[in-house]
Amino acid sequence: MAEKIDAVDITDIEYDCFRTMLRDVYTDDLNITEANSIDLLKAEHKYVFEGVLSKCQNYLYQETNIYNSCSIFSWGRHLELSSLTEKTLDFIVDSADDVFKTEGFLKLSNDDLHTLLSREDICAFEDEIIIAAIKWATNKCKQDMIETNGQTIRQALGPVIYTLRIPLLSLEKYSDIVVKSRILSEEEELGLFKYFTMSKKRPSDLGGFDKSSRNRLSLFFFKAEDILKKREVENIHDILKAARSLQKIYIKFCVLGINDIDEVNQRFITTGKLDIEWKDDFLDWNITEYNNMSSLSVQHYSVWRPDIALSNDHSSTGNIHLYEFDVIVFNTGLIKWTPYSIFETKCEINTMYLPFDKQFCEVEFVLWTASAIGLRFRKAEVEVSTLHVRGEWKFVNVDASIINNGSLHKTVFKFNLQSNPGKVILEFVLPAVIIPLMDLMTFCIPCGSGEKISFTTTIFLLPATSSNYILGIYLKPQMGIEACIMVMAALQVRLFHCKNDDKLSKWMLSFCQWSLNHKMKLKIHVTDRRVSMMSLSVYENRKDNSGCKEENNNFTLHNVNFDDVCHQIDIDSFSCKLTTMLAKVVMCFIFFVVDMSSTVDAKGTCPDESKMDSLIKMVKEMQQQCSCTGSQTIVYDKIYTNLGQAYDSSNGKFRAPVNGLYFFACTQISSAGNVHFILMKTAANLAMVTVLYVMQQDQ
Repeated sequence: MAEKIDAVDITDIEYDCFRTMLRDVYTDDLNITEANSIDLLKAEHKYVFEGVLSKCQNYLYQETNIYNSCSIFSWGRHLELSSLTEKTLDFIVDSADDVFKTEGFLKLSNDDLHTLLSREDICAFEDEIIIAAIKWATNKCKQDMIETNGQTIRQALGPVIYTLRIPLLSLEKYSDIVVKSRILSEEEELGLFKYFTMSKKRPSDLGGFDKSSRNRLSLFFFKAEDILKKREVENIHDILKAARSLQKIYIKFCVLGINDIDEVNQRFITTGKLDIEWKDDFLDWNITEYNNMSSLSVQHYSVWRPDIALSNDHSSTGNIHLYEFDVIVFNTGLIKWTPYSIFETKCEINTMYLPFDKQFCEVEFVLWTASAIGLRFRKAEVEVSTLHVRGEWKFVNVDASIINNGSLHKTVFKFNLQSNPGKVILEFVLPAVIIPLMDLMTFCIPCGSGEKISFTTTIFLLPATSSNYILGIYLKPQMGIEACIMVMAALQVRLFHCKNDDKLSKWMLSFCQWSLNHKMKLKIHVTDRRVSMMSLSVYENRKDNSGCKEENNNFTLHNVNFDDVCHQIDIDSFSCKLTTMLAKVVMCFIFFVVDMSSTVDAKGTCPDESKMDSLIKMVKEMQQQCSCTGSQTIVYDKIYTNLGQAYDSSNGKFRAPVNGLYFFACTQISSAGNVHFILMKTAANLAMVTVLYVMQQDQ
């Protein structure tokens, strides 16, 4: 009879791991986690479960990170899983600078470390690779409980030390890292020292150390300082040539969207990217030496970048977070930088002519340290092909201009926007017209209906804005009128519910008498026993007038009761309200026409380009003649500069003020030969122009 055994002990596999494998065999449900993935990999390889093994490898492919990649790589090599080993090694090579900082890297075997550091495409600087190797060897000595010094570290590294390309270091880093670690012999140190210090007759025998560059490092991770150290700058003219190339900066503003125009906070918000280009002659290379690679992407801190800031930032910090984007370096030395951001700029928004207003907002970029190193903006462009604007605004155009004046070097992008009146008319203008008409109908509702007060509209539509506007001239008085209508309606209802037998007060009798004497004529009809007024009003039938005779043609005050007073208030209030409405409309229209006709066009025409020199000369000659009262702070040099900068010879017109403060304009030369010069003070909004001085001068 066979011996009965209750349990079988399997000592080379964990219970949970074995149970997970059996569950997959019978249910095809493999529960792989980060904690049991390596144990499953070892067990499945040992017991040859092919289906389970492939699932485990696929899981490790997806879950590989900088912390577990070294462990997966080691077990992949140990279990001879070539596919898993190669993919994991590629991951480690691509993330070498981060993997070197993990604990898993310190647990690699000597063979694994040798395989890793032998790769030509490892993504790390050579000094980082050497530091990581020394750190690994130091940890190895501690694990073996032996003294840590240069000799033991060299022994721990073994053949790995010849995978370190020490000749690629600078002399400074060679001294700080390699010499201080004492991992080289005296003969090796002397040979490498001669290699670093002798530029022409360098020794060819470096003791087995490779001096060729790693391909991937050369293509993706070089810095400007590394290129400089590899070059032999024979004279100062090469340095001056490179410095001159940095002076030309080209900027292009690609506007993606206009997010908001905040009238209350005077803020203009746009979304876009900047295409910034400059050239650095120290960052060119021969593409044949680097696998025909003509361009590469490097991290933003690897190369020099111009310190561009937003000069009219709404938050007054100028910080637009441009330093978080990589740059593209071409083999010709051309560098392209394309930062993306949301720009919140100050903008003086004038809503005087709402909903037919035009706004001019600027986005200004400035070079902070331009005067120190001679930087200049040489070209500025703007692209609006992908521009998206909110529905209540229409994009008209945008101009780009460059200002290089002394220590001030900036690029100005000026946006011209026009409001879309459709939304404002529907939301504000149309209700502003309908609501007063509804209030007018309040006086047509009889007091006895009970709806007189509830019908009175008390909604005041005032768009949020920080400045006055013509529409406000119409809407704001409406608030006072609404209050008066409410008072009148309440008074009428109160009087209507009084008993007609009660005696009227003197002011009621005086009001009715005054109204009848000045506005209407009373006539009594005997046939229907009703009192009618020739001015559209009709009194209701009264029981106490049965004794009226046909000859009783004169109206007496004792015939008037509270109903008559309420009716008379409706008539007079209706007329007063209608007159007030018409007066407001006429006043707003007159104000709009007069204000528009008195506003000077800031983009006036100018004589043709051939006469510009004589005009500018004439402006300078008028310096002593012009005496503007209250404008002594004006500097004529600024006026002259603005005149030259603002004139656009392509269309014969003036652009916007270049400094946002003063502007010098002129009309066309008249038939009489007179040139009209208008000295104007203006803000960013060209619709508000204050004429300071007007002078006529014979040509």
